[in-house]
Amino acid sequence: MNRTREWFAPPAGDGGPVLQFYNSLVDEKVPFIPAAGANSKQITWYACGPTVYDSAHMGHARNYVTFDVIRRVLEDYFGYNVLYVMNVTDVDDKIILRARRNHLLQRYKEQETDASKVMQDVEAAVQAAVNKQAKKQQALVAQAAAATDSRQRTELEAAVKNEEHKARQLQQVQQALAGLLAGEGHAPGARWAVWHDLHPAGLRVQHLHMLAGR
Repeated sequence: MNRTREWFAPPAGDGGPVLQFYNSLVDEKVPFIPAAGANSKQITWYACGPTVYDSAHMGHARNYVTFDVIRRVLEDYFGYNVLYVMNVTDVDDKIILRARRNHLLQRYKEQETDASKVMQDVEAAVQAAVNKQAKKQQALVAQAAAATDSRQRTELEAAVKNEEHKARQLQQVQQALAGLLAGEGHAPGARWAVWHDLHPAGLRVQHLHMLAGR
């Protein structure tokens, strides 16, 4: 059954350049009307900010630059007064989880010195990650196939492609691990950094193959 999506356009104003936004509810561009009214120049804008449980990266910079450019266009060209607020997301959950994983990894590194045992743990962790990823991918494929709404199906198909990319990355992890087990740990392509969390205890391939090489 297709979902019926209704949208009631607010009254439009008079004069000045017309700003249009893409309205995903109706899949088309519509005039932008501030919440305070068509003739208001006041905009309150809330945006999701960074999740600060790890090192800064280019995605953070893109977030800041992109939204700052949009804010400047709204203010300098369209004449709006923008109150822009950005939060810091997932402060509790992800920071606590990352701290726990870092603690368990450090304890593992201090306690486990047998290279063969380390590699066994890595194999088990990688295989668990592969199995988990396969189940997730299969579930999304089934949801996409069963979706009757075109928009929902498109979103699910995009999610499937994202999970396929993650699956390929895990295959590369397995190939790198196979090279290490075969004594090729110093091959140019074998010691690349893998940043995926592969084990509930926070074990990571990059850390563990470094341990195995001590």
